[in-house]
Amino acid sequence: MPVYVFAIWDSYRLTVVQNKFAALAEQKRQHVDPVSINPLETNFLVKRAPWVSAAWSLIMPGAGHLYNQRLITGFFLMFFWILASFYSNVLEAIHCTFTGDFGLAAAVTSPEWLLFSPSVYAFSVYDSYVHNLEKNKLFEYEQSIFLTENYQSPDFIMPDTN
Repeated sequence: MPVYVFAIWDSYRLTVVQNKFAALAEQKRQHVDPVSINPLETNFLVKRAPWVSAAWSLIMPGAGHLYNQRLITGFFLMFFWILASFYSNVLEAIHCTFTGDFGLAAAVTSPEWLLFSPSVYAFSVYDSYVHNLEKNKLFEYEQSIFLTENYQSPDFIMPDTN
């Protein structure tokens, strides 16, 4: 229990710090690298439809993360979904349900593994959707900086939108 409480507190603390850095970077109009290449993945900013990543995650948890170019998270979710499905015997339970043997379907399932399914499924859909929205915001921010620096006249007076 203490490790769980510490993990929640630490993630909150790191989020607050990162939000402060993001606010500073936005005020100073810092550049965002449109392409990032590291040993695990090639990542580039592109605007994508958030509903598509959610739909892929509805089909198979982790597929929406692969669509969003989050390879490690996507493969981990796919692996864990397959593992939980295998150990919960959900495929046999579905087969028994389709054949009308509901008693055998309930007896075949392993509830302790079956209880992982809703949380993995819901997390996968929600996280891929939200990550896609945030990446689209980052794309628009990077695009506005690029267009302002390369195509906007220095004499242009920005109208007040407030």
